[in-house]
Amino acid sequence: MEQLTDDFMQNVGGMDTLLGVGKNYDIISRYLIIGGRKSKFWVVDGYGTDAVLEHINTTLLKVDSAVMSELNTMEQFAEQFVTFCETDVDRNCEEITTSVLMGKTLLLVEGLDGGVLMDAKGYPTRGVKEPESSKVLRGAHDGFVETLMFNTALLRRRIRDPKLIMESHRVGTRSKTDVVVCYLEDKADQQMLDDLREKLAKIDENSLSMSQESVAEAMMRRKWYNPFPKVRYTERPDVATACVMEGNILLLVEGLDGGVLMDAKGYPTRGVKEPES
Repeated sequence: MEQLTDDFMQNVGGMDTLLGVGKNYDIISRYLIIGGRKSKFWVVDGYGTDAVLEHINTTLLKVDSAVMSELNTMEQFAEQFVTFCETDVDRNCEEITTSVLMGKTLLLVEGLDGGVLMDAKGYPTRGVKEPESSKVLRGAHDGFVETLMFNTALLRRRIRDPKLIMESHRVGTRSKTDVVVCYLEDKADQQMLDDLREKLAKIDENSLSMSQESVAEAMMRRKWYNPFPKVRYTERPDVATACVMEGNILLLVEGLDGGVLMDAKGYPTRGVKEPES
């Protein structure tokens, strides 16, 4: 099954198979009655936040059946009854499966084609304490962690500029690792950005289990005659911020407690012609 249809039981059977319900102990699924219609949700145990999910379900169980009978699409249902902010509607089964395995909560409703994906996950994570390898006496004492969302937030709190761009990419045919390209739109070299996007799209690896090393090696193959590193790594948000402000490109990878820095500054220059004087 590639796309969700208006057949509720067929959709439920297909998603149960794709997510391995009954095989995987950490895949939680449950039936509900919303506005007189059957529904079912799926979530990975360990990602779902109990308090948030309980609040969402409490709101949905109060939906009136008369109002529910007037709905024709899942988008209408999400707009009227799903109060959670980070919500999306999708019909592609592969994309939905990947989203659930990333921690989102999936909800299917009888008579409505498509599934509602709610990003109500709570990451298992450690504190953003100072990295052991980069201690300083003065300055910030926080550090990158293995959770991508926290790392991007550490940068946003330091650079409150709308020109700061966080591009999301998904790399790895099996691991589907999230990679964020971070740069200042008016400072980074656009040609290098295009080359980087092309290289990320061409990475044909099953898994990026080694995070930064996997990404760097997939984009820049090692050559025996040049043993020097082509990129830099940092675990400090303040160092990464300073480099991005100078025009560098920063790669953040899910599961990596640091960033990959590439020099991509685009300087405004004039030609090297002979001076008038």
